[in-house]
Amino acid sequence: SMAAEAKQQEKALPVCYFDITIDGKAMGRIEMTLREDLVPKTVANFRGLCTGKHPSYEGYTYKGTYFHRIIPDFMVQGGRLYEQGGDGKIKRRPFVEWGMEANKSPIPHSGPGIISMANKQDDQGVRKQNSGFFICTSQQPLNYLDDQHIAFGKVTKGMDIVVAIEKIIRDGKKSYDPSKNQQNPVVIMISDCGELKK
Repeated sequence: SMAAEAKQQEKALPVCYFDITIDGKAMGRIEMTLREDLVPKTVANFRGLCTGKHPSYEGYTYKGTYFHRIIPDFMVQGGRLYEQGGDGKIKRRPFVEWGMEANKSPIPHSGPGIISMANKQDDQGVRKQNSGFFICTSQQPLNYLDDQHIAFGKVTKGMDIVVAIEKIIRDGKKSYDPSKNQQNPVVIMISDCGELKK
């Protein structure tokens, strides 16, 4: 049957996880099912940063990174990689920017829990990605994002933790961003990450 087939296919898809702490307090785990069948290159990049076995950047990982940008009813964004510079200052880790896998996201930004790549336009107007990602929190579909960002999976467990991350900003607090000079930010960290074994 179609339903059994869909279930079988879902079983074959990789599931990665983030363990989240807020100001050092363990909040639990976010699990994400990744659509390797639709966007293999995008999934390989994200999965590699979850496991520390990235195809081009062995040892680079989301572990110890932050959700630095949160816009309630829109998205929570994280995944920037930092390292200590020679001058003791924190700087972004080198990571070659790469183009979108498709002109339009094969997975629509259809509602809460969709996970998608952040990107920025270069001088030629070409959108380039590195390690940044965001998780949608809007109840409404964000169809206009389908032309601008590649979605590659969905939160399948732990959406309550995403909501808790969003609530920090709703409560008028700031999320820690290493690139900014902030007063009393809340540190929202991926304390551990990886792939769930089948």
